Amino acid sequence: MSRRNSRVIAGIIAITVSCTPRVSVPPPVGPITPPIPSAEQSGVISHRFIPNTYRYRFQQTADIRGNGPADTIPSRITTRGIFVVRVTSELDSLISVAISADSISITSEGSIPGRGFQQISALDSVIAARFSQGGVVIESRLPDSLCAYSQFTSMARELLLPELGIQADSPTRRVYRDTVTQHACRAGTNIQLVTVRDLRDRGRNPVEFALEQRSHLQGAGLLRRDSITVTGSINTQGSAFFTAGNRLPFLIQSRSEGRITVQLGSTTTVFHQEATQELQLEPGGLP
Repeated sequence: MSRRNSRVIAGIIAITVSCTPRVSVPPPVGPITPPIPSAEQSGVISHRFIPNTYRYRFQQTADIRGNGPADTIPSRITTRGIFVVRVTSELDSLISVAISADSISITSEGSIPGRGFQQISALDSVIAARFSQGGVVIESRLPDSLCAYSQFTSMARELLLPELGIQADSPTRRVYRDTVTQHACRAGTNIQLVTVRDLRDRGRNPVEFALEQRSHLQGAGLLRRDSITVTGSINTQGSAFFTAGNRLPFLIQSRSEGRITVQLGSTTTVFHQEATQELQLEPGGLP
C-alpha cells in the first residue's frame, strides 16, 4: 500500500473518533429500572435547565496505531476549542438549546494528514435542541460541506446528555439510555455508527453520573477504483458531574478504546484507537 493511500485510510479512522447524528428524535425518556422513593422521602435534587449563556472548554486527544503497512505509523489527533451554549425557555415548558463552537484548533502528528480538509476556527451553529416533557429533538446544523468536522456535533450532543431528558433527579436508581444512529463521510466512504449509551447515578456529592457507551461502525465506498470497507467497535467509559439544580453538567470526562478494520482492495489494516475527552464549564460560567 502506498503512503498516500495509507494517509487517506488514516484520515478515515480520524473521522471515526466522533461521528455525526443528522437528526435525533429519541423516544420519551423513562427509567429502565423502578425509581427510588419520592423526593419528599429521600431528599432528591431535581436538575433543570437554567436559561443563560455558558462557555465550555473542550479537548479531545486520540492516539491511533495500525497493524499493517510499515508506513502506517502511530498518530495523535488533538482537538481543542470552546462551545458556547445558549439556553432559553419557551412557552409550554419547552427548553431550547443552541450550541456554537469557537477558538477551534486541530493538530495532528504521525500519518494522520494535518491538512486533509479546510481549516476553520469557528462554527456559528453546531446543533439545536428542543427539550419537552414528551422527549428531545436534536438537529445538526453543520452543512454537508463541513462533514469532516462532524466530531463537534457529537461532542456538543454529549454535552447535553439528551437521555436525561428535560429534568434529571439525584439520587436515583434509574438507568437512562440513548440509542443513536450516526453518519459520517470521508475519502469516498460513507460510515454508519450505532451507539448505545447508559447513564447511572453514582450517588455521590457533587452529583456524578457514570457514562458507558458502546459503538459499532461499518462503512463502504470506492477509493481510486478500489473498494474499501470499514468495520469496528468502540467502548467508552466516563463521568458527568453536576452542581445542585443545574441540568447542564459542569464537567464531563471520558476515555475510549476501539478496534477498527479497514480493507482497501486486497490489503487489510487493523487500527487500534485510544481517546480521552474533557468538556469543562469555564470559571464564572454558572448563573
